[in-house]
Amino acid sequence: MIAKVGLTRPQGNEAKETAVIVDRLQQVVADYIRPAASMGLTLQGGDVAGVIRQLAERTERGEGVPPFAQTPEGYFLQGLYEELAQEQVAIFEKAVDAEGKESFRPISGTSWQLALDLLAARLR
Repeated sequence: MIAKVGLTRPQGNEAKETAVIVDRLQQVVADYIRPAASMGLTLQGGDVAGVIRQLAERTERGEGVPPFAQTPEGYFLQGLYEELAQEQVAIFEKAVDAEGKESFRPISGTSWQLALDLLAARLR
């Protein structure tokens, strides 16, 4: 998906910061899907990939929550979608202004998109 949106892989410190974000998102996914089996839910690998793809599309278009199947699995995947969407507003990235002053700002759409792409690649 990186080629689709024209994103490049970060280098140096930016790569480390992105890896931390992707680690965090991967942990959210793992923590969320771990109880699925104990609840009798069967999730396919493509299900989680579909959630990540829908989040990426939301980033590009700014649309709300997409419809999920009205099944226990669908409700579960919608919950995962909403959980990951909440992560976006809770993640900040370092920014340096023209005078060299560092500050933190909410993660940009481009950085979020890249993190989702890298997460999807890890989960394949």
